[in-house]
Amino acid sequence: MWLQTSLNLSFRFVIISLLVKLLWFSIGLFWIYKLNWWETGSWGRVIGWPLEGWPTLATRFSTWDGAHYLNIAYSGYKAGTNGCAFYPLWPGLIRLGSLFTGGDLFWAGLILANIFSILGLVQFYRLVEENHGASAAKWALILILVFPGAIFLHLIYTEPLFL
Repeated sequence: MWLQTSLNLSFRFVIISLLVKLLWFSIGLFWIYKLNWWETGSWGRVIGWPLEGWPTLATRFSTWDGAHYLNIAYSGYKAGTNGCAFYPLWPGLIRLGSLFTGGDLFWAGLILANIFSILGLVQFYRLVEENHGASAAKWALILILVFPGAIFLHLIYTEPLFL
């Protein structure tokens, strides 16, 4: 009985998490395409993804550290770049994940980030539930998902991996 209840709660949690992630991505797409807030004048002076050409949708969802991780996953560490500031685990996992995405590092990173964040949030929920009850766990989960910093749980950053 406990296992059945636990599985039902986990399934509902995963569905809610996916809906919240979809909402964040929808807001991001709206911001990019309808509000047209994207300054391309500095493009080329900062590291970006893809490595060559003009910004794409992948560029907009793999900014700052995400672009560094994708570049390291693509070509490894290079002299004269800031890549040495980033640990190799996340780029290595992205590279490994790209075996399942036809070599597409962007989608591998995005999918892995969201899988790891859902797994971490499930564990977070269970920990709070065990120590403070289901009601507190539900509200803690809602608060962590709507917190503005939660955007990093949906993108190619290391936060989902270490949650």
